Amino acid sequence: MKNLSLIIFFFVITESNLFAQDGSLDSTFGTNGMVTLDINSGSSDYSTDIVVQADEKILVFGTAADNFIVTRHNINGDPDSTFGINGIATIDIGGSETPVKFGLQSDEKIIIMGTAYIGSDLNLVLARLKTDGSIDSTFGTNGVVTSTFGYESYGFNDLQIQQDNKIVVSGTVANYSTPELYNVIVLRYTENGNPDNSFGTNGSATIDFNSNYNEKGYVALQSNGKLIVLTNTYNSGIVKAALARLNSNGILDNSFGTNGKIILNSISGNDYWNCIVTQSDDKIIIGGKSNDGNNNVFALMRLTQAGMLDNTFSGTGIVTTSFANNNASGNDCTIQTDGKILLAGYLEDINFNYSFAIARFDTSGNLDTTFDSDGKQSFSFNPSPPTSDQCKAVTMQNDGKILMTGGVGDFSTGDFGIARLIGSTTNSSVVVSIKIFLEGPYNSPNMNASLTIPTTSPYQEDPETVSSIPNISGNEVVDWVLVQLRDQNNETNILESQSAFLLQDGTVVDVDGSNPVQFSQPGNTSYYIAVKHRNHLAVMSANPVQLTAN
Repeated sequence: MKNLSLIIFFFVITESNLFAQDGSLDSTFGTNGMVTLDINSGSSDYSTDIVVQADEKILVFGTAADNFIVTRHNINGDPDSTFGINGIATIDIGGSETPVKFGLQSDEKIIIMGTAYIGSDLNLVLARLKTDGSIDSTFGTNGVVTSTFGYESYGFNDLQIQQDNKIVVSGTVANYSTPELYNVIVLRYTENGNPDNSFGTNGSATIDFNSNYNEKGYVALQSNGKLIVLTNTYNSGIVKAALARLNSNGILDNSFGTNGKIILNSISGNDYWNCIVTQSDDKIIIGGKSNDGNNNVFALMRLTQAGMLDNTFSGTGIVTTSFANNNASGNDCTIQTDGKILLAGYLEDINFNYSFAIARFDTSGNLDTTFDSDGKQSFSFNPSPPTSDQCKAVTMQNDGKILMTGGVGDFSTGDFGIARLIGSTTNSSVVVSIKIFLEGPYNSPNMNASLTIPTTSPYQEDPETVSSIPNISGNEVVDWVLVQLRDQNNETNILESQSAFLLQDGTVVDVDGSNPVQFSQPGNTSYYIAVKHRNHLAVMSANPVQLTAN
């Protein structure tokens, strides 16, 4: 076996997303920025939430064959085989299960929340997984908590985990004697899944918004431990946003609105609100959809800490965003470390085809034109209709890249869909420029490029596929290589792998044939750097190499 000679070891360039505009799909993730996961080919699989661990591994929550499913992915989107079975953990509680939200406790154990019909009753379900994807039997009863409340449960919609690891859940319930009266309910559990009796009444707080019918309940935490609750309330025949604030003990905070509650005026007709987050200054962001008279549009509001419309946000506190002639719905929102706001959801065209959609706003409420040139982006996992691609959740990596997830494919046999977009970052990603030379036939000073090269990388770590091998005049592609960044404290721990092309002059380039290889790892950190070739021995730097961020 021939040796792989590393002649010029690392000219390092570090830039934040040097070659792609914010909002574009990240080609270093999955296939062209997207991962599709068909867990059960006979069922309609879909995902509802996405979370990033401290080590940048990606967790996705959803359902397949009526079971709860959690998947874990490496930084490049590949399944993490150390989690569950081949990257998939299945939780079957014996009912027809609907996933909603999940989150991480401080030890990175995973709390999942959803609903399930057990017999004829709709139950709230909580479960806890260990970091390897197995059920944590120290939580609840054998790792699971199921709860009913003497109500007809309409649904549960949100979950937050406090800094003390207590678990907050919100939704809506109705009294059997008055089925038209749906109230918001907020529940809090201890770290190990017991009702927190220090909250509300036996761990439960119910909010009645003026005897209105309330659909869905969402919750966000403020820095002082108070809880902001959002619902869609039917008020005088129109759907509006209603908010309440609870003290940390679950009692209504009378300093907020009127007796702790506020009902906002609608933007235009019926508005539907699907997410709530709080800024670092405790201002409140809510997102969803409204109507501009022709189509449904993304809708965003910013409120002061006291719950009043913030007129410093787009002049009125209200922003609506249309997507050509498509109906649009915002399903989830998050705030970047620089304060910019992301609202993600889906579009529906006149033929009832769906696609992922996202918009980014600056801190003043304007569309951020550094994001895909106009502040908004939409895409489908399969560009050929029919498509039912509906984004349900959005989150951020530590390097500022944006992750979206939801159900994709068709309505009867859908799949998990995960996408990653380039995003502005305070921790820069890194681009590594290297030269290597394969020992073997040479043409003058350059390596021979007469081999037939496949369009799919031979490396399972990053099975990249290109439509054709780049045609680079005077410096042809010699072959595929695999470049890896490895943990500075454990050289066997591969953080990220990138398939790349080796040119005749020894330059290693990205699959576009010209740019250096880009990694989704933070700068100002040292890494072992390894290069593999299918017919030669691999090599690795003798010591970790410092990659400096801007």
